[in-house]
Amino acid sequence: MSLAQKSGVMGNSVEIDWEQGTVTAERKLRSSGNSTVLTIPEEVYQSIGLQEGHQVEIVADKNDDVIRIQSVDESTGSD
Repeated sequence: MSLAQKSGVMGNSVEIDWEQGTVTAERKLRSSGNSTVLTIPEEVYQSIGLQEGHQVEIVADKNDDVIRIQSVDESTGSD
């Protein structure tokens, strides 16, 4: 298995599995004003071609206990 691992501050880690084509990260939810914040490491969003400023869609699937973040096709003009 071909893995690369990077550890950061406060137990944040990123694991890249080149063979599986996956990037996995652990993060803690934080409060900021009246919102809850989740930081996304650059290794994660860059792995699917996202950049800062890109529009994303967030879908929570309570049946599978999964939150999915995916790119929004900006050419559809959905703003």
